Order: sequence, then C-alpha cells, then structure tokens
Amino acid sequence: MKLRTLAYLTGVAAALLATAAAAQPAAKPGTLGPVDYAFIGQTHLGNPYQTNSGRIGVTHAASPKVVAYAKLMIPSHIEVQQKLDAILARKGITPPPTTLLEHSYDAMLAVLKDEKGEAFDREYVRQQMNYQTGNDALYRWEIANGKDPDLLAFAKMVLPKIDDHFDKVKALQAEK
Repeated sequence: MKLRTLAYLTGVAAALLATAAAAQPAAKPGTLGPVDYAFIGQTHLGNPYQTNSGRIGVTHAASPKVVAYAKLMIPSHIEVQQKLDAILARKGITPPPTTLLEHSYDAMLAVLKDEKGEAFDREYVRQQMNYQTGNDALYRWEIANGKDPDLLAFAKMVLPKIDDHFDKVKALQAEK
C-alpha cells in the first residue's frame, strides 16, 4: 500500500511540474525557458533526495556494496548541487518551488527510514534504479532541448557521472 501511494504521489508531482513548465512564459533576457527551468527544478530537488537517502543507506544497509554506493551519492550530489547553485547565483535565477515534489521524495525517504538490512537494500536499490533512470532521461532531455548555454554545459559535464551511478546501481540490482 505504501508503494502504491508513493507511486501515485510521484506521478501527480511529475504531472504538476510538467504543467508548470509548459505554462512558463517565453524567456526574457536574464531568465530561463521552460525546459531549462524545469531542468533546474528537478535537479535542485533530486540532489537533496540523493544525499539524504545516501545518509540513510550508510547506516541501514546490510550489503557493503550498497553502503559503498550510498557513500558515493553523498559527496557526488553535494558537488553537483553546489555547481548548479553557482550557475543560478551568477544568473540571478531562483529555482522553481518544489513543495509538492518534495513531499514525494519525503515519502520515499520515510520508506527507507523504516527498513534495515536486506529489506533496506532491496528498497534502496529499487528507488535508485527509478531515480537514476529518470535522472539520466532528465539530463539527456536538457542536452537535447535546453537553450541556456551554461545549463547545457553543466548537463554535459554531469551526465558521465550519472551514467557511472546508473551502471553501479544496475550492478547492485543484478546481485539482488
């Protein structure tokens, strides 16, 4: 039941963000277009989820490989967030509000906090597969459709790291 509710909330939140991005007015000088704006919203929200879920993983996981992956997520996503924040500060842009999406990630974190050991490992790897699948698609979408040169360079710089994380979690899933 928890997972069904979580999936529903995540779907609703994604639909709301897509609607907000589509409703975004055409970019003015010093602002971002809808693709770039949605990209920073998703990235700005995903990084804290990754660091927080990684911190839970360090203490709740049974498998040393899952612990190692969780430890990798923390500094990696802190660094990505710092680089994104620097771009946004330089451009004077505030990320879109993400309150509804934050609740979806909070629900996912709550599920992780309730699990320990092998049950945690299965749930964490499942969540990471879903996250990395979406994150890979998000960055490729930005590269293919974004207009802001700084965000395009950022996405191109981060995508190899995402691919590495995706490969690592696929290997973890293959072991489960």
